[in-house]
Amino acid sequence: MIIDLSLQSSLEFTNLSLEGMVEVDFGFIPPFFHPMRLSSYSLALKQFSSEVLEPQKDKISGLILYRGDLDAPFETAQQLLSDLAESLQSLGSIVPETMPLYAHFRLLREYSLAEQAILFSKARFLHLQIVIENSPLPFQELQEPQWGVLIPQVDRIDYTLVNSMLESMINKKIAFRLLPELFACELWHGIDYILFAGSCLSKEGKRMLLGFEAAGGDTIDYEEDNRGRGI
Repeated sequence: MIIDLSLQSSLEFTNLSLEGMVEVDFGFIPPFFHPMRLSSYSLALKQFSSEVLEPQKDKISGLILYRGDLDAPFETAQQLLSDLAESLQSLGSIVPETMPLYAHFRLLREYSLAEQAILFSKARFLHLQIVIENSPLPFQELQEPQWGVLIPQVDRIDYTLVNSMLESMINKKIAFRLLPELFACELWHGIDYILFAGSCLSKEGKRMLLGFEAAGGDTIDYEEDNRGRGI
């Protein structure tokens, strides 16, 4: 069920009974981070949360905070999604803290795998589960992976190289988790192997991988491993 929380909504929730996945529609329009509109969205969500979500949270499996299309050039899309993520993070803090939060996207423009990994990185959407309708990347994990693929920081990434690394894992049908360098430590639970591009690593990334190895994990440099043939 989609609940209208837009600026035009009557916010009438009397006798509303929900279960399963619930979606709210704020009627978002760019710019996504707009203080006055965000204040109105927050008030609407607070009312919906107190009247519906909190009393019925045991019956609700998750909350979709956003659904939309992306059709902007890559550089523009980065800023749009950063603004959206900031708004969704603020709104997500209002609902019961145990409730899973989702954002759904449909890509209307062709972005490379490396660009998708940057656009929808956990570095941007740390507390949201991202669903991309038409992407081969594992933004949603169907199984617990043993492999992680380290995504370099934006100022150091070689998009062609990282794209090749991701394509290699997909073509070999190896389940993996995307690990943005800045948040890899928080996300590598259950991971035994991390594949990375050595030439893109920052000093902090190198130290982080040493910590992963010290904890018993294995790391593989995609460039040194004959461009993935040893995986």
